[in-house]
Amino acid sequence: MVERFLRSLARDLDRAWSARGWAERELPSLARDVVATSRPSDALDGAALLRFAAAPHTERRGSHPAKGVLPLFTGQRFDLFAHFWVDDFATPHDHGWAGAFHVIEGRSVNGQYRFTPRERTRGLDFGALGRTSIALRRRGDTVAVRPSADFIHSVLYLDRPGVALSVRGRSRGRGSVTYFRPGLGLGQGVIDDATTCRLQALEIARAVDEGLFVENLRAIFASGDRLMAFLALSDAVQAGWAPPQEVLDAGEGRLGPSFAALVGALDDLSLYQEVAELRGEHRDPKTRALLAALYLSDAPDELREALAAVDLGDPSGPSDPAATALWTRVGEGLVRLFVDEPDEDDEGHPSFLAYSAGQL
Repeated sequence: MVERFLRSLARDLDRAWSARGWAERELPSLARDVVATSRPSDALDGAALLRFAAAPHTERRGSHPAKGVLPLFTGQRFDLFAHFWVDDFATPHDHGWAGAFHVIEGRSVNGQYRFTPRERTRGLDFGALGRTSIALRRRGDTVAVRPSADFIHSVLYLDRPGVALSVRGRSRGRGSVTYFRPGLGLGQGVIDDATTCRLQALEIARAVDEGLFVENLRAIFASGDRLMAFLALSDAVQAGWAPPQEVLDAGEGRLGPSFAALVGALDDLSLYQEVAELRGEHRDPKTRALLAALYLSDAPDELREALAAVDLGDPSGPSDPAATALWTRVGEGLVRLFVDEPDEDDEGHPSFLAYSAGQL
């Protein structure tokens, strides 16, 4: 059943795209319309997709390095993938491909962003990242995906698991970019073999001799290599290492004002890890909705908007205005508690709301 549906969907996509001359700019809206008409969520579910992906097969389906992304079909011009989300979630990112995705199971909070670049360097973009909208996606929703920074989004599923189907055009431009608050973009494919070797050496040094690790960090700062500085620090932070103040001072002294963007991105990365851990502990959708609203909000108005957007109401029916009002009141209380009179250390910290929520 799964294979038959996928082949039928692929034929419909081929016919529709061929009629528009295979123009890549047409694919996002075209894929959205064809997939929405095909209604994958009526024909497929997560269990069926897992059985299909786990069964022996001889046809080539392609591959994907990301965790939870399963290749389903590969064609000459586009591929089909299944996406499974459990406790992890997608931080702000864009794509190097055009296409669409369709929600098969679960509800997810999706943030949309705009990145205003100030400086572009090898592998890193410096600028400002701001949320422009937020929405709750449900089973059956289909969203067009435009390549590059025209479509920056984050995805946090409330139900466990969340399942989506994506159509990805083969004609790719640049790779995707992952964004960190308050304003840093990290390009895909910047870690070559030489960089991997250096990062592995730094990881070993950190494990056996922290002094040697710090010595190497200072040498990286002195070289002015901001990309390597961020990669080394982000690996260490993800492993639970907290940079001492003298290391931060050395980085600022050598790399100047841009080092603040790197440190802010490290804070955002730490926040991601904390929220992912909380999501693993709390599986109730409403609790996860509150976590999502807090994580995605950097200001009182954003929090109010997020709490209204994640109103779950009746999963099978329309949104309940009374529930929306309740969530809004909760948001206003949280704003008064965490935002109107923030601690000196918290003021201006990206998403300090979620840090506070983690202590509840």
